[in-house]
Amino acid sequence: MKQILLTLLFLLANVHASENIKLMTEIFPPYQFKNEKNELVGVTVEIVEAIQNELGTKYKIVVYPWSRALKFTKKKKNHAVFSMLRTPERENNYKWVGPIEKLEMVFFKRKGSQLDIHSLEDAKKVAKIGVPKNVANHKMLLKEGFTNLDVSASGGDDIVMKKLIRGRVDLVPTLRSAALYNLKKQGDAGKAVPIDSFKIFEGDFYIAFNKKTDNAIIKRWQQAFDKLLKNGTIEKIKKRY
Repeated sequence: MKQILLTLLFLLANVHASENIKLMTEIFPPYQFKNEKNELVGVTVEIVEAIQNELGTKYKIVVYPWSRALKFTKKKKNHAVFSMLRTPERENNYKWVGPIEKLEMVFFKRKGSQLDIHSLEDAKKVAKIGVPKNVANHKMLLKEGFTNLDVSASGGDDIVMKKLIRGRVDLVPTLRSAALYNLKKQGDAGKAVPIDSFKIFEGDFYIAFNKKTDNAIIKRWQQAFDKLLKNGTIEKIKKRY
């Protein structure tokens, strides 16, 4: 019996070794960020680590600029990136595990702004909407026919939010929870406020694997996530943030 158990453990170790998963993410508080000790933390980081604990793996999570992480994931088998917004345009480009977090995208406006926005058509009438180049909200608004986008070629939501606060753009489409967290951290809490009369988009974050990754790997990761969801581990992690 002991020999059989050792053999099974050896085979399991070899399976994990042959997978050689490379996990990548970007700094995007409160989902993924560095704490005071320079440790990578955040709600989605803890969820991915919990999945690995369930699977018995310890693949390091590497931080890259988002564009670089996407480039690697698209080209290399067994590479994965999180947190990826699952959209129809991306659906067939990756294999998905999750959803690891729910999100809502809304417009933010400057505090005191009298803009009355109740729909995308209303937003199309403002002078300028700030967006980082090639992110999901940029592509989404382009698809909806927006022609008033002020696109920042470098930087992320923090850059366009600064433009909003300084009056250089009128609206910024972004994730509600992330924007509120970042505004507070940067000392700008209350200087920009969400427009809650309607949501641009509601969706989910996933772990996105290269599409050539074996289905058996995806199945194991999804089953581990489902188990953690069922036993309450995922909810406990989310409550901490």
